[in-house]
Amino acid sequence: MSGPPPPPAVELSAGQKLIELILGSQDWIHRQVERVEIMPTGDVLHQVSLDLTVPADLALPGSRGAVQVPVSLLAKGPLSQFSVIGPEDRPVPLLESAANSELAAAFLHALARVTYGFSPATEPVTVGILLADIVSSDRRRGRLAVERLRRLLDDSPGAPAADPLEVATFFSMVEVFARRFLMVIELDADLVGRRCIVKYSYLDSRNDPHDRPRYEMSWDLGHFGVAASYHFELVSPQLLEITSLTLVQVSGDEVSPRTTELPSAGVSVGHLAVRPRSRLSTAAVVAALVPRRYGVVSQSFAGTLLATLVLGAIVLGRHLRDLWNPGATVAPTAAGILSAGGAIVLTWIARTPEDRIVAAVLRRPRRHLLGVGALLIAAGLYMAVPVPEPARTVGWWLLLGAAVAVAVAATVHRTLSRPRPSPVGSSPTRRRRRILGPEASPGDDDGEDGDERGHP
Repeated sequence: MSGPPPPPAVELSAGQKLIELILGSQDWIHRQVERVEIMPTGDVLHQVSLDLTVPADLALPGSRGAVQVPVSLLAKGPLSQFSVIGPEDRPVPLLESAANSELAAAFLHALARVTYGFSPATEPVTVGILLADIVSSDRRRGRLAVERLRRLLDDSPGAPAADPLEVATFFSMVEVFARRFLMVIELDADLVGRRCIVKYSYLDSRNDPHDRPRYEMSWDLGHFGVAASYHFELVSPQLLEITSLTLVQVSGDEVSPRTTELPSAGVSVGHLAVRPRSRLSTAAVVAALVPRRYGVVSQSFAGTLLATLVLGAIVLGRHLRDLWNPGATVAPTAAGILSAGGAIVLTWIARTPEDRIVAAVLRRPRRHLLGVGALLIAAGLYMAVPVPEPARTVGWWLLLGAAVAVAVAATVHRTLSRPRPSPVGSSPTRRRRRILGPEASPGDDDGEDGDERGHP
């Protein structure tokens, strides 16, 4: 005898599906791989790959034969060179700004009702208006709406008592949507329940101090917790190499750094793999970059040192000549040799074609080489012009002093440009405090992040 038939499945509303898709994204977005490439222009190209399986029971109907899938959260503002491709490297539709905002507002509205237990009769009318402002493209209006919404819900007499943890989760998402927009794409309905790959890319304009001998670049990863596993790969431009790569994960009050082990000489590509602790976890990546070894910095140092030694030899030779062979003269070709040496040094500073990063990295070494070349040419001209003693000796000492000053500047620049060991102790703490502020509490990486070193 058969038992009673099972109750029919309850169809979730669009808001409830969005809650499950967004807050539970780590259940169906398995891996997120972000490749960051520093372009010669100084801009940064982000290429993100998502390995996902759209749940059949949470599929949102889209246009004919397609489903809508919220895959990421991106910073509000114009996106340059933005593109999205799906399985088989075919372009997939991306919802326009108004449709994205409508889905984001529906998600926050449904989350507010779940958090505060609102019914249609008790829900304040202005909640929906403020949520629409929060998800709008105007970030300033969104920030103001967040504060107004917080005061409204805290002071609302009709709001039922809410769980503090759920309230914190709700306002965490509200603040996220005030800064970022929901990226929703459409996939073929045939892909529902099947594992597939979605890729998107965009160009981020930056203005980093590439002319410094050593500097850091950082990225805030607001989409860090979207997937169950996060991989970050950084590709440095020509003339630069990566000496350290640190990811600082923030989960509530817990701050955990993870530093990848890099060779002391630096690398061209750095890779990090971390498992986010929760969906609401955020992170920042800090990369330290220096000019490549045996490149233009080393050449400028060698050139300045050689010129200093030549001028020092001239001063010493004149002193020995006055002691052993007073009145001896120098061959006229010596002046030509010095001038030719200066011209050769000046040719080292020429480099074409040239882009922004190359020009910035070469700026200080070029100054050193320019100073050396000018000193050698000046020494050749000075040697050819008859100047009586003791002014002639004073002039040579002045040229030698100028060459020593240029050599010291090149030595300091080369020393600062040397790679430092990959930080494993207090350096990540200093870095995360610079990113997150001094109030960030230090956290120890206990290894539970699941260090996944393999590439997909």
